[in-house]
Amino acid sequence: MNILQPVLDSAIQDILDHAGDVSEEELLSTIEKAMPSLVENTARSVLSAIKSDMDDGLKEKTENRQRFEQRLIDRWQKPLSLLELLVSIVTEVGHDFNDSFRDDAARSNDYRFDVLMRLQARASKTASAILVLLRSGHADDACARWRTLHEIAVVSWFIKDANQDVAERYLLHEIIHQYKAALQLQRYASRLNESPLSQFEFNRLETRRNCLVAKYGKPFKENYGWAASALKKNSPSFADIEDAVDLEHWRPYFKMASDNTHANAHGMMFQLGIADHQIGKVMLAGPSNAGLADPGHWTAISLQQVTLNLLTTKTSLDSVVVMLILEELQDEIGDAFLEAHRALEAEIQKNQGV
Repeated sequence: MNILQPVLDSAIQDILDHAGDVSEEELLSTIEKAMPSLVENTARSVLSAIKSDMDDGLKEKTENRQRFEQRLIDRWQKPLSLLELLVSIVTEVGHDFNDSFRDDAARSNDYRFDVLMRLQARASKTASAILVLLRSGHADDACARWRTLHEIAVVSWFIKDANQDVAERYLLHEIIHQYKAALQLQRYASRLNESPLSQFEFNRLETRRNCLVAKYGKPFKENYGWAASALKKNSPSFADIEDAVDLEHWRPYFKMASDNTHANAHGMMFQLGIADHQIGKVMLAGPSNAGLADPGHWTAISLQQVTLNLLTTKTSLDSVVVMLILEELQDEIGDAFLEAHRALEAEIQKNQGV
């Protein structure tokens, strides 16, 4: 980006032209003193010029993006449409399920229903976000969001098989997270130009947290402390919960999704949006039409799992039929994503003359 330097050079030249008969030391001193304001004024001038051309520039970028997204949709239309159908169905199923059983669950303090219902709603929203990322060509970001969806699925399996006490602990554990967040806010509020909690608010939150720790024991303070008693571990991890529900075989994929979340070297070098022959040679700084198959299929699987865990709590003929529909649709989505992926690979090999 070589925009500022020519403008700055012109401003310095203007100083030289009007300096008159002065010594080199005086001239350098004048330039040094003027430099901060010169740089600031130059930046403002360039930004103003960029803004004046903003509408035309952004219009061109928007048109280019729309053309790219249309090409992507043409290539991945079938699996993306089927995934959108799945998201639509499970969202509607969750809405109807909540309407049908919420009142009864509230009267009986059915904490498991409340947790599974809320997890299913969150899973639907997360899947909707993933779909947007896939449609715009951001496979790696979709994979990172699937990581969250997988966590939701794992927790839903665990809660489904647990008793009401574990579900209640899960809900109450929100206070632990609130307290930890409050500690961070109190520490950094001034540097963030934020207002800290009042001492009264903080003390009230701390009291609630201390009461829960006193009731459930010190392990409740940990990140997954709500599952400590059920797992019989003082400091359980997410991997422990995965083990408990027999989903540990997903860890290789979860690790790959984590690399897309964290700033490690592997996540920088290996990206789903980069074709195999371009790995290590291309720095992906925007969307790509490659790599949609894995996050798309995984999203269908995890979303189906969360919804099935909810439906199995109130089994009926309707719920059984819905579960069968979701299972068949999930399989079809996987096949469609694989077909589109193989077609893209074949096209790349053809273009390379392989």
